[in-house]
Amino acid sequence: MASNNFEITSDRGLRPIEGARILGIGKSTFDRWAKTKSDFPRGIKLSARVVIYMESDLKAWLAKHNAA
Repeated sequence: MASNNFEITSDRGLRPIEGARILGIGKSTFDRWAKTKSDFPRGIKLSARVVIYMESDLKAWLAKHNAA
């Protein structure tokens, strides 16, 4: 019998307002950073009007910038 080695993670998709809270910034700043910072995590477009950001990507980006 084959052994499946995989890990289930609980990474959440966050709307921009929730992502802004994680980063400790306002939504307008979050939107601006998403458009202008080349290393900012990319959103995942779910529909024409819905974009989510992975919580783990935002936290990793924040940790990287807090360490600098």
